Amino acid sequence: MSEAEIIAIGTELLLGEIQDSNSRFIAIQLREAGIDLHRVTIVGDNVQRIAQVIRESITRADIIITCGGLGPTVDDPTREAVALAMDVPLDFSPVLWEQINARFQRMHRRITENNRHQAFIPRDSVPIENPVGTAPCFILTKGGKTVTSLPGVPHEMEYIFVQKILPELMKSVPNPSFIKKTVLHVSGMGESVIDDLIGDLEKLPNPTVGLAAHSGQIDVRITAKAKTQDQADKMLREMTEIIREKLGDSIYGIDDVSLTDIVKAELVKANKKLILQEYNLKGELGNFFNKIGFSEFKNEIIDIPLSFEKLIEKIERQTIKNDQALLGIGLNQGASTRQLAMVLKFDQKTSSEERMLGDLDSPLLPWASNIILDFLRKNLKLRKSNEKS
Repeated sequence: MSEAEIIAIGTELLLGEIQDSNSRFIAIQLREAGIDLHRVTIVGDNVQRIAQVIRESITRADIIITCGGLGPTVDDPTREAVALAMDVPLDFSPVLWEQINARFQRMHRRITENNRHQAFIPRDSVPIENPVGTAPCFILTKGGKTVTSLPGVPHEMEYIFVQKILPELMKSVPNPSFIKKTVLHVSGMGESVIDDLIGDLEKLPNPTVGLAAHSGQIDVRITAKAKTQDQADKMLREMTEIIREKLGDSIYGIDDVSLTDIVKAELVKANKKLILQEYNLKGELGNFFNKIGFSEFKNEIIDIPLSFEKLIEKIERQTIKNDQALLGIGLNQGASTRQLAMVLKFDQKTSSEERMLGDLDSPLLPWASNIILDFLRKNLKLRKSNEKS
């Protein structure tokens, strides 16, 4: 079994100036290749600290992948750090130097002496040409451990990793396997409740089950590892069915399916337009629903708190056409909490629900929009079920 670690190099990452998108890309590629990734580390542009992280990584993993620090400047120390960590000197590579010169000539750019720095790699490394940039890469294998150093520029790293590095790494994987994953999206049920229902499944070694909380939504991630893709897919299907039995209708979709997609599809099937009537929300939700393709909305600010019963009464009194659905939303805000009231008038039938939105520091829009979409989903689905019966 091959285990990997990623080391993202760059002080700009530690300062929060840019996001580490490289590690995410590599993680996905490793997963698809069946190589276990156990750790991702970010370290600044410092030779000693990078070398120390590499030394620690090779005690745990077979494959270490570094990103960044291969440029021509003084603060590009990855070559020196890898050589230091692996206890080998840096050697000048005439082949890499020729490739760097040729690259600059094709781009009609003047090469400077500090670019020569990029032609030095740790002894016994295999040089890897960078056909889409100026920073060459290398692979060093020593004592059964492989250190691969890639450039930090995302499009360069992605091309080189897929085209050149991954095929080389796969040669050293003794028993390749498939790692597949799927994500179940859950709404209307809290993280602690879900954990209480499927906590036993979260302890399984394979497939693994994990939770990720978002505003008004919980994701249940299932990851399966098997010798063949068919076996991994079968494991995912079986675990998905087990979780569906436990969580029921709270699961609204899988992978790329969104609440917005589901509600819009239900409205299209019913040949209905959605009218949103807001109270005390200053157009926040109305603007959101308009942006994602729903129908018109109306807004009304009421100085006094609007009771749940009063909201239901207001919505029921409004006349709508047969090709419209009227959704009334009211927000009552107390000293430390907010309460969301929802009323749906649909085919002359009225459904309603009240939900707490947590404390005042919680962001209103993501929480409220997901709660409202789930309310619509369940009631539109219920209406369809009643029609069939």
